[in-house]
Amino acid sequence: MENAVMIAKIVWPVFAAVTIGMFVAPGMYEKANTEFLKSNLWMYVGGMMAMLVGILIVGSYRTWAADWTIVVTLLGYLSLVKGILLLVFPQMATTVRSKIWAGKNATMIWAVVMAVITLVLVYGVYFVN
Repeated sequence: MENAVMIAKIVWPVFAAVTIGMFVAPGMYEKANTEFLKSNLWMYVGGMMAMLVGILIVGSYRTWAADWTIVVTLLGYLSLVKGILLLVFPQMATTVRSKIWAGKNATMIWAVVMAVITLVLVYGVYFVN
């Protein structure tokens, strides 16, 4: 569990900043997402970063426990899968991402999802341990 706490301490402030940004400036995130989907360079860089983060998380913590730490495990595996998709199957990744971000309220929905993940990580770091 020590590794999960360490990872959560690193991840939650980033997630909190992104969450606040999505609520405060949703247009910027929508524009960034659109530009990301159009750029092979950003797909490559994003894939490398996602895969590296996924490998680091899964390599240091991959326990499937019925508590808050499962969020850390899921983040690791999701990041790894995202990186592989972006690097190996970029067209499929573009299709999936455009569907996930489709709709008028997509940014707000993802902001709420990010807020919940952030709160779970903060809870695990500061209230469980």
